[in-house]
Amino acid sequence: IANRDPAEFECPNEIDLAREDNRHAAFGYGPHRCLGSHLARREIVIGLEEWLARIPAFRIKTGTEPITFGGHVFGIENLILDWS
Repeated sequence: IANRDPAEFECPNEIDLAREDNRHAAFGYGPHRCLGSHLARREIVIGLEEWLARIPAFRIKTGTEPITFGGHVFGIENLILDWS
């Protein structure tokens, strides 16, 4: 599910926005690759950096784990945070 195979990806359950060798097909590949993929990726990184700089510090609440769902699209149903 979405690059979460530990045999293929190191620390697959950790969020790492700078992860190298991220082999997925979200923007297509080869001659069918989306022309705007590089711009979209940059926009996502800048947006997240700016948002994280403006909100209070947080971490996943001790003793809890995210409740996730998968299939074709991975998602988080519930994530309990401690805010500083």
